[in-house]
Amino acid sequence: MKIQMKKKALAVSMLLMGAGAAWASCGGTEPLVTMAAASLASTVVGKLAAATSSLVSLDTQQTNAFLSSLRIATEQVQMSGDKTSASNLETAQSVAAFDKELSDKKLVDKVMIDYMSQGYQPCLQSTATTKMALAEQQAKASVPGRIAAEVDAGGGRYASVAATVKAREEQHKSLFCTQDEVTAGACSSLGKIPGGDMNAALLYSSDTDTTTVAAKNAVINGILGLPDEVIPASAAGTPEAAAYVLAKKQKDAFLAWPTYSLKSIQADAEVFNGPMNDRVSMFFGSPQATQWAAAQASQATRGILVDLVKMKGLSLKLSERQLNQSLRMEANVASLLELERSQMYDHSLNAAQSQMNTEQMQGKVQ
Repeated sequence: MKIQMKKKALAVSMLLMGAGAAWASCGGTEPLVTMAAASLASTVVGKLAAATSSLVSLDTQQTNAFLSSLRIATEQVQMSGDKTSASNLETAQSVAAFDKELSDKKLVDKVMIDYMSQGYQPCLQSTATTKMALAEQQAKASVPGRIAAEVDAGGGRYASVAATVKAREEQHKSLFCTQDEVTAGACSSLGKIPGGDMNAALLYSSDTDTTTVAAKNAVINGILGLPDEVIPASAAGTPEAAAYVLAKKQKDAFLAWPTYSLKSIQADAEVFNGPMNDRVSMFFGSPQATQWAAAQASQATRGILVDLVKMKGLSLKLSERQLNQSLRMEANVASLLELERSQMYDHSLNAAQSQMNTEQMQGKVQ
């Protein structure tokens, strides 16, 4: 733009100088005219130069202002971009931090839920299981001693039959008389447990009252029969006494299984069945089982699996007890079969053996 302004000033100067020259070439030009034209041209050139300088200065200022504005705008755009990038970075970092915190919280919540999800009332279940296990051991360990102390016809025991019958009759009149016996005059008053010494259902009762236990023992003794008489001192060492002892041993062997089974039923009912029922009722058929079912809705998967494992363990324990009962039943059946066999064949075998011995003796005499 400056160059264009200079070109215009030069052109005007040359125009004025040409006019003066043309005017002089016509002849007769006065020196005053020449001087006036030169002065006018000098003034015009000066004013054009001043105008040009002013325009150039204004253009320079405007150019500098424009460049400054452009630089400021560029810096503002750059700063805005930096701020946007920083804002985006800060937002991304905040989102990442929130995601990590949320993930950590979920992990902590899961750990806490798993830790707390030990199944339904784990302490109560553990106590009940321990109680049941101890009761089972106690019941099983008590059977041999109870057989020896409470069974009249136990293995190896000898007693007066008359005295035993008398003791049983007195106990019946004292504790177990029925209304019909009172009406018939066989008893003076109704017993505390009428007919208790003949009521097999009492064997499955958990009642350990003294009278109830006496009734249970009376039922078992009534099933197993009377004891064997003591061998008289005068017969000791004789073949008859030896045969008597041998026969008693065989009888006691046959009675061993039913005796053990009956006393096991009694011991389990009095000692074990209560804790076992308490343990089972936590899951089935009780108000506590209803609470357990409701609690499953708030249990984590781990807690539900823990309860399922405990239920399976309880089921295995009950299956084991059923197996033991089946084995006792098998032993009882085997003893019964042997007893029937001996009743069917031993008499014939003994008769044949006696006949053979008689014939042999007769042959020796002849």
